Amino acid sequence: WESYTWSDYGQKAREIGSGLLYLGLNRGDVFSVISDNNKEWLFTDMGIIGAGGVTSGVYTTDSPKQLKYLINDSNSRFLFVENEEQLDKYLAIRGETPGIEKVIIYDSEGLHDFKDEKLCMIADLYEMGRQFDNANPGLWDSKIAESQPADLMVLIYTSGTTGPPTGAMIRHL
Repeated sequence: WESYTWSDYGQKAREIGSGLLYLGLNRGDVFSVISDNNKEWLFTDMGIIGAGGVTSGVYTTDSPKQLKYLINDSNSRFLFVENEEQLDKYLAIRGETPGIEKVIIYDSEGLHDFKDEKLCMIADLYEMGRQFDNANPGLWDSKIAESQPADLMVLIYTSGTTGPPTGAMIRHL
């Protein structure tokens, strides 16, 4: 059992958001996340939203073909994956998802010797975020302040049981 304070939560979200800003996040960019519920998912969601991005969750049971559809339909620039199993889904469709610039992995077990310039471990993103935040004081707070009620915040896709999944756009309102 690990406990986290709200301060810890805020700090991790800030590190992720700042790391994404370092990697080139632009307001409104979509970030797909394929993971079971865990603390990193929560930190990621708040980090993306705080930095001005849009979170789009992907079911962990989705196939590579479904993942490809969701990534391409949402115009995702970044993908967060929980582990090797979810990474394998992305690797199977990598050539068909040209918009993905970086894949961030939460759990590196089984991937210690796997090297790829498009992949990044969450620990590395936290470190990038700490350094970028320290070098740019006030930027994180200004990004949060820039958010407007009508800005897109979350993109939630339907299951697609009666046709292709449809993205429901949830705004800050």
